[in-house]
Amino acid sequence: MIVRPHILRILLGKELRRFKKNPTAIMLFGLLTLIAVLMAAGAPRPTAGNSATQPATCWVVYWEQSPWIEHLQQRLPHQLPVRIVSEARIPRVGDELLYPPGDCAIEVYPNLPDSEGILHSRIRYRYSGADETMLWPYARWFWSATVEHFGNTPEIVQEIEPLPQRSSVAAVSRLAQASMSELFTIDLIGTMLLFAMQFFTCCHLLVAFTSQDRERGVLRALGLTPATPTELLISKFIFHLGLSLAAGGLIVGILRPQALAEPILWFTLICASLGFLAVGTIIVSLARTQATAGLLTLCYMLGTGVVFFLASELSTFALVQQAMFERYSFPLTFFSLRYPNQLPTTPGMAYLAVLVAMWMYAACHVFHRRVWR
Repeated sequence: MIVRPHILRILLGKELRRFKKNPTAIMLFGLLTLIAVLMAAGAPRPTAGNSATQPATCWVVYWEQSPWIEHLQQRLPHQLPVRIVSEARIPRVGDELLYPPGDCAIEVYPNLPDSEGILHSRIRYRYSGADETMLWPYARWFWSATVEHFGNTPEIVQEIEPLPQRSSVAAVSRLAQASMSELFTIDLIGTMLLFAMQFFTCCHLLVAFTSQDRERGVLRALGLTPATPTELLISKFIFHLGLSLAAGGLIVGILRPQALAEPILWFTLICASLGFLAVGTIIVSLARTQATAGLLTLCYMLGTGVVFFLASELSTFALVQQAMFERYSFPLTFFSLRYPNQLPTTPGMAYLAVLVAMWMYAACHVFHRRVWR
């Protein structure tokens, strides 16, 4: 079907006027932007003696819980980003453990007997790139805490190896489940702000505006004009998608300006926004009243949170999570902010695009069948 530009221009003007007359929406935009400004203002600034880049995280990975590991957990350094996790939480490709780009690791293996039957601990240092000196600050803390625990220098077999250069963004999203308190950084909060902004602009506002049009008879009146359902849906998608990207770009520019040049970030923002547009379109097409549509929108948001919370404990919810586009958009956004201009193409992008395409197809089908009802 041919889409007429002048019809789209009129419909877009209607959406813009509706938005300008909604002070609550404008206030929420201002609130989310203010949070981003306060976050950026409160973030530590690099000094002349410090690098402007964020220090790498060191992952201390253990195979067996022991008093040694418990002692390390109690002696975490305040100046260095160190996280201690079980090897079961680290994603793998074959036998190779995968870590976020640019990070390093200290792997603590189980005690193994030597040729004489004496048990020895074995640790392996892993570093990114070609500079193994990045491990030195973490190794000094590790050995200081280890000697403090054993009371002397223990006999430990030590190895050092570089990490393989491979794409690990989709896989390392599992690491976010290790300890959320250690992940509350400007990158995670920025991701949460973007997620809230996308849901508000592309799902909540779409549902609210379209439900009001249905109750006031505006949709039925539009059915008597030359505008087609396709043009009406495209105008709504263009307006809310543009609003989401503009607000998202503003938040990213405030919190992490260098990430604005990250193609994966913009791809993820577009896909996530389209996914929320599809969800909102299905909700507003099925709901007969604005109250019902608002309740369904709230139920979707709460249901998403419940599925994500239970997915780490119950396999059934983990399967449901795999079919949700938020499962891929959230970690991709987080790592795009944390490692700007360092991410290769990842399989998670393909899954995200396929899921969003399926949601969009379902939304367009339902909307065309029920738009004038």
